[in-house]
Amino acid sequence: KDGAASLRRCLESVLPVVDRIVIGDTGCTDDSIVIGRSLGAEIVSVPWEQNFAKARNRVLAHSRCDWALVLDADEMLDDSAGAALVKAITREDVFAYDVWRWNYMLETNSRSGEQGAIANPVLLEKSGVYPSDVRSVNTRLFRRRADVFFERPVHETVVSRIEALGLRRETAPFVIHHFGHV
Repeated sequence: KDGAASLRRCLESVLPVVDRIVIGDTGCTDDSIVIGRSLGAEIVSVPWEQNFAKARNRVLAHSRCDWALVLDADEMLDDSAGAALVKAITREDVFAYDVWRWNYMLETNSRSGEQGAIANPVLLEKSGVYPSDVRSVNTRLFRRRADVFFERPVHETVVSRIEALGLRRETAPFVIHHFGHV
């Protein structure tokens, strides 16, 4: 909702490597829809029910792809991620990938849960002004199946479904850059 300030950057970072972009609109009042459509995205209206998993699942229901890469408007891939992502999805033996997310911070003493900030290695030029990042991991790239869906209203994830089904997960050879804290 209302991600216009960073949405273009997010979408442009994935355009070279995805076949289709689907955006879930939970009631934006800014230019998010205009930006998304200008870059070829399909917009799906999603009633906001105070549940991030339900919103993501509504968008997944509109997907007609083999793989889903899930990004928020304040996230992006770097230039090297595209080739790594394309190579990753060619593996027949892997169903899903846990992707490290670098959450950029303004302070070097920042924390998120148990994780403390580390010095920003500046893999992405746009992140160079931030002294540190706190890293987290989540399953953000996975093959589409009806029995794989997001659970939990907050901090939603597909990992429990993937584990319950005994599907193989590995760590992705790329990161997601997150600017939501800055």
